[in-house]
Amino acid sequence: MATINNMADLVKVLQDNPEWLLTIRGLIISKEIADLPASVEELKATVERMSDTLTTRLDDVSGTLTTVSGRVNNLTGDDYEGQAAHFGRRRLRDALQVEDLQLMYQTRRQGREDLRKLLSQDQAVQRPSKENQDDLEDTDLIFWIYSSDAEGKELVTAHLVAEVSFTIKANDVVRARRRAQILGSCTNLPCLAAVIGTAITPEARSQLADDVTAVGMTQEGHSVALPLAEPEQATEQ
Repeated sequence: MATINNMADLVKVLQDNPEWLLTIRGLIISKEIADLPASVEELKATVERMSDTLTTRLDDVSGTLTTVSGRVNNLTGDDYEGQAAHFGRRRLRDALQVEDLQLMYQTRRQGREDLRKLLSQDQAVQRPSKENQDDLEDTDLIFWIYSSDAEGKELVTAHLVAEVSFTIKANDVVRARRRAQILGSCTNLPCLAAVIGTAITPEARSQLADDVTAVGMTQEGHSVALPLAEPEQATEQ
């Protein structure tokens, strides 16, 4: 057996006999410290599991917040549409220089039966296709336009289709024009088109023509000159 006279001899003996090293390590190092590497690995695995769980929960929260945000935006949009239904009547009357107009239809809120009656076989000059009728029922606002006859009696002489949006985009103008054309083809009365908003994109302004009127209205219902909004990133379909 090798003689151990100094530290170098001890190191060499332990290198030659690894099992001795384990025995000595057990005498010198406590069990807790010896188990530390395994504990660290277990802790690492636990942290990874918690991280995965937290990520999943954060994704769920993010999805929930997105849904809530969308609902809030819809509520805000509905509020503005309601303002347009109430105050827009005056703004449209002034812009179009008509004698009077009254709200006939507001999507999801009122007038569905009036619209369907107008498009019915009894009243319509030409019945719309189901696709066109569904398109009309998605219209934000439809108004009756009144004029007085020679005897002073008010008569419905036209209809008005209006699309409402905070920022008027090109597709709003396109929808208003298309829906006015559909409604006009179904009745024996002309149908005008309008868009209502707080601002208008350059693309939407370029879409305007004599057949579509753009009306500026603040969220509080006040008349406003339509400022230009930022250009659209991509034209919506």
